[in-house]
Amino acid sequence: MSAVCTALTLRIAPGQEAAYRVWLAGSLPSLLPVYERVGITAKTVMIAGPRVIAHYEATREGAVEEALAAPESVALLAGPLAGLLDQTFTPVVFPEVFAWQVPATYPVERAGLLLNIRPGAEEPYRNWLANTAVGQLADIWDRSEIARHDVLINGTNVVAFYECAMRYNVLKAFRDPEALVVLFSDLAPLLDLDPTMPMSLFEEAFHWHAAS
Repeated sequence: MSAVCTALTLRIAPGQEAAYRVWLAGSLPSLLPVYERVGITAKTVMIAGPRVIAHYEATREGAVEEALAAPESVALLAGPLAGLLDQTFTPVVFPEVFAWQVPATYPVERAGLLLNIRPGAEEPYRNWLANTAVGQLADIWDRSEIARHDVLINGTNVVAFYECAMRYNVLKAFRDPEALVVLFSDLAPLLDLDPTMPMSLFEEAFHWHAAS
């Protein structure tokens, strides 16, 4: 059975990035009982400045939402995390709408991007993902040593999750000549992309996967 993937975006309180990373490194013992109870089997946390993407794999839908509502999680949010997370930022949950993966022949790093769909282009973008993306981009991902690409959407906000040989391969893939053709033809009307602004690449800060 395929894993149900969900992403969550958070924001770290100003000046607390280092402290949050320290908490994150030691967070598993307090969270593992919750994850085992609800069926979460993997978690990756990626960070870019104060912004955080948490990517989860679970055995069923609703597992992440149930984990967030668990008493242990509520106690963490009111306790150790209260001073580490930006309380003015409302966490956003992203369900997965696209998943592509091939066996990796190399150790992987995980990386993420936040993208924005142009208002009104939500359905055309989903249709492009479902019907066209793999045909246009699979060879580019292979050349760039990207072994996995998930897309998760909430409204017009997009989380892109990758497993690759090096996280900067994600940016390399976007600069591939064939990818640039796709970006400026198919994706330009669908995504709000500014070619003058560099993409903010989220780097892996934490990864856990349950034993098989």
